[in-house]
Amino acid sequence: MIEIPQTQLAQAASTYLANKQAEIDALQDYAQQVEKGKALWSSKTGANFETVKSTLTSMCVGSKRCNYCEDSAADEVEHVKPKDLFPENTFSWENYLYACGPCNGPKNNFFAVIDQNNQVLELARKKNDPVVRPQIGIDAFINPRNENPLSFMVLELSTMYFVPIPGIGVIEQRKAVYTIDKLRLNTRDYLVKARTEAYEAYLNAMKAFVLDKTSNKTQAELQNSLSKFKTKQHPTVWAEMKRQYQSIPEIAELIAQAPELLGA
Repeated sequence: MIEIPQTQLAQAASTYLANKQAEIDALQDYAQQVEKGKALWSSKTGANFETVKSTLTSMCVGSKRCNYCEDSAADEVEHVKPKDLFPENTFSWENYLYACGPCNGPKNNFFAVIDQNNQVLELARKKNDPVVRPQIGIDAFINPRNENPLSFMVLELSTMYFVPIPGIGVIEQRKAVYTIDKLRLNTRDYLVKARTEAYEAYLNAMKAFVLDKTSNKTQAELQNSLSKFKTKQHPTVWAEMKRQYQSIPEIAELIAQAPELLGA
């Protein structure tokens, strides 16, 4: 899970979202805002929202892979902050990303904040609960649209599990734990297996690049090879291989022979 690059939305689509959000914001009652947001979202259609989806597709990791798990196909527009809890973000461009069903489904309307005592408070609204504004606090879920997840957690390459970065602050640690747990990044065995396979694929690509450097490959061919590192699945694995390379002799040796790999 890595930070998603900032991408400008086309003006017409941006205006479309703003107009939809204005209909919600015009209501004074919070419960009415929630209902209005759900109604507008369920009825969205047209070219402008297709632009939203195509732009989100361009922001996906790999070949339209989920921005959370980086493994499954991204086919659902995800509200990072659930629209049922935060109607003011229903049509907020900065609140969207493309996710897969296995990530978006369990996350659903779950969200949490960290209170003044550094405790994580779940905000999910249960059936028949009163529709009232959620408690204010620091978002417990890491938003890759405006935060770098790798500033909070690290992927241990020996286990392929995500863990909080050792020594970070209490709030940062809470955010890492909550996000890892809510997305089930460590408890889905196939994700751990896929990261292991991605590690081997990246390692083999590094070896191939070093070999190409010693052959008669042109600079253009070498640059093309480097560019392919940016389009592979599980880019977090690659980011961690570069971040941790000095502690892994095999990778360190390859980087010593081709330091330009650090920029790939």
